[in-house]
Amino acid sequence: MRGDTEALARTVEEVNQLADAVRSPVLRLWTADMTIELAYFHGEWDKGIAIGNKAISLARSLNQRTLLPRLLVWTSQIHLGRGHLDEAKKLVDEAVSVAGLDRPDAVVDVHQVVPVYIGLAYYYVGLGDFRDAINAAEKGRQIAEGTGYILWAMHRLLPILGEAYLWAGEIDRAEEIGRHMREHSHTVDHRLGHAWADTCDALVMWKRGNPKESVALMREAAAALEEIPMMWDAARLRRQLAGRLAEVGDTEGALAELRLVHDIFSGLGAALELEKARMQFRQIGHRPPPRPVDPGVAGLTGRELEVARLVAARLSNKAIGKELGMSARTASTHLSNIYQKLNISARGELSDLIREYDARPR
Repeated sequence: MRGDTEALARTVEEVNQLADAVRSPVLRLWTADMTIELAYFHGEWDKGIAIGNKAISLARSLNQRTLLPRLLVWTSQIHLGRGHLDEAKKLVDEAVSVAGLDRPDAVVDVHQVVPVYIGLAYYYVGLGDFRDAINAAEKGRQIAEGTGYILWAMHRLLPILGEAYLWAGEIDRAEEIGRHMREHSHTVDHRLGHAWADTCDALVMWKRGNPKESVALMREAAAALEEIPMMWDAARLRRQLAGRLAEVGDTEGALAELRLVHDIFSGLGAALELEKARMQFRQIGHRPPPRPVDPGVAGLTGRELEVARLVAARLSNKAIGKELGMSARTASTHLSNIYQKLNISARGELSDLIREYDARPR
């Protein structure tokens, strides 16, 4: 919840080893809860959906009613990102039913109910129903903060609430949410919370008519999200950054950001955000890149192909990051996605495949 995804991944693996040793499917389910979120953050969406579907089925059969709503909600987030609104709604509706949000006499379990309000808020924002999103997020916030579970408030609840207020045009309320995120972040030393607060402040600054001043803070916040990494959220922020750069006359800077996010959205299969990015290319008088992907490299995006070729040239992740203007961690995330798409597990295998591909006649 604080954005230390490296430590989380290590600990999840340790718990999985323990679950295997004691043959505990329930313990495996609890790590699946976190693994789906890791996949969502890292941009490994196919993996996240696969783990989610399997875990949801098992949680239903084992009657894990506290955990099941979370599995449903986190998996729905990936479907929302891909524009699969019907599938997302089905999962969120089930989460609402299991958690008892549709029953006035249901006992409130913070760890069950707050994630469902998060899921509802995300779903409504995806539909553009910002008032319903605000209502859902405020109910979740009241429970989380009222019971002292600040981390649940910080964990995507306040960020989606701030976003809903922004798009609803309630800038003062969005600014207030940003202040709350900042205060909570200082209280619990919340690395991710600081990145969310910067994101909110930057967007508020833009909405108040200061696109030039918002650029630096947007870029800083996007880099902070990438370092965690939260690829989807960072890419969405960079698409906003591209718009602000275009507003202040920095067309080349806007194009550089749009090319980056175009590759990311293509790789994620995030069709709606991809179309928004392609529209922005046209709005500044430039043709968008060709649609992905080249079947000869099993669906790699242009950016992933660049990373793969630099791996074949024996560059380290740090050197690849420097070459492509990204962090070493972002290069590592791209590499993980490449491994998954190509069903390989080593740099040597990737190098051989890319050399063979580049040697083919065109």
